[in-house]
Amino acid sequence: MKKGVILQLLLIIIMASLSYAAEQVGNLATVTGKVQVTHEGEKTAIAVQGGSRVYFKDRITTAASSNAKILFKDDSVLSLSQKAEIVINQAIFDPAEKTRSSVFGLVKGSLRSIVGKHTGAFEVHTENTVSSARGTHFIVQILENGQVLIVCLEGNVVVHNPFNPSQTGTLTANQFTTVTGTLPPTLPSQMSPPALQQLIMETTAAYQPKERVNAPQGPIYFSDPIPSRGVYQFHNKAGFNTGGNNNGAGSSTGTPTEGTPSSNNSTNVILVIPTR
Repeated sequence: MKKGVILQLLLIIIMASLSYAAEQVGNLATVTGKVQVTHEGEKTAIAVQGGSRVYFKDRITTAASSNAKILFKDDSVLSLSQKAEIVINQAIFDPAEKTRSSVFGLVKGSLRSIVGKHTGAFEVHTENTVSSARGTHFIVQILENGQVLIVCLEGNVVVHNPFNPSQTGTLTANQFTTVTGTLPPTLPSQMSPPALQQLIMETTAAYQPKERVNAPQGPIYFSDPIPSRGVYQFHNKAGFNTGGNNNGAGSSTGTPTEGTPSSNNSTNVILVIPTR
């Protein structure tokens, strides 16, 4: 008798766990190109289309020249760049209380979040960053060198490194920070409008990135070496595009001399955004 009761309780627990694991948390609102989803407990990824359901613990990936937009029950929206991968670690929404608890794991690529107007946690995690939204619109991007770029478009974003949790940084509109390894976030800096626009475009479902030979991948700071050849834009601290020839002409291709700021203003350049 006791064994039967125990087995029944175990069955109830297992069924409840399976029900929660299979809970729908949103839909793929828009899909461009090749997007795949791997459901929890499965090894094979399946191709999805716009309108496909998104479930708790789903792993979603986008291929080259592909994008996806996910709409969640709390009206939050996640937009993925090409070659991105995320995991839905938590997406709980109580429509009666209008509260949520959302945690998304970014494995690679870029993720733009528009947070629904409800109370509760909304976080994007990478291996070495936690970005907590405060009713906001922000971008998290993992660069090829492992550095993480966080950009706030609206509202506030609090950033910390879980390896160094005591030191946090708070971003306001149009500010960015970067996190490297186990180091804390860098001091917030202002990002220029052209640089912001480029990052937004990369996470827009209709955007088709142009492939460039040896183009630098991700933001490059003025202290970094400029690649020998590529397509890139310089933006100074005042937000002006200094261009490849250093006179505001826009993006440039070619040799380092064409794409490197002169010595008298190189210290004013805070960011280089590649044209992909």
